[in-house]
Amino acid sequence: MRTQLYGHVHQELYNPVIARESRKPVGIEHWSGSMTSHWENNPSFRVYELDESTLVPVSAHTYFFDIKEPEKGFQHLYEMKEEFEVKNLSPSALYQVGERLQKDKEFAVEISNIMYRRRDREVFPTVDQLRMDELRSTVQTGSLIEGVAARPGLPFEAYAEDYGLELLAGPYYDVDPSSQIAEMRNKEEKS
Repeated sequence: MRTQLYGHVHQELYNPVIARESRKPVGIEHWSGSMTSHWENNPSFRVYELDESTLVPVSAHTYFFDIKEPEKGFQHLYEMKEEFEVKNLSPSALYQVGERLQKDKEFAVEISNIMYRRRDREVFPTVDQLRMDELRSTVQTGSLIEGVAARPGLPFEAYAEDYGLELLAGPYYDVDPSSQIAEMRNKEEKS
């Protein structure tokens, strides 16, 4: 799985999926906001554009409804690549955003507010180093592969790295993992 899409958490965020052995980001969990105004959030939804051949996201647009200005209806809030200033939505590109969040206070303020689908800075007019560290941790703390490793006996655990997840860490769009997985299986069968 290269990408997992989730909804109805009350913030806009993402988490990398980290490979057990190499510790490289190999997938992304995208969490889009909800249609409620819970926790000072503006209601929102996200539209993903997928590559036709690989089905990985190539862009993600978030639209929000400003509850203070309902007459405006839903408005475009941001496009993920533009907002985060990354060339693509690959695991490695989004993982690098964490470094910037920890060092660039203005960027951390901006991202903190869009997590709540706001541009008015009422939720986070400023941030401290603790908030910047929390943001970095959010976008650099992996899941899934580590969770699988912690539960021995699942069939996936034995094959995760042998059959292709490591291949996704680098060139997210350029590698055809199916051909490389087939090649790995052929080598295994011959030995």
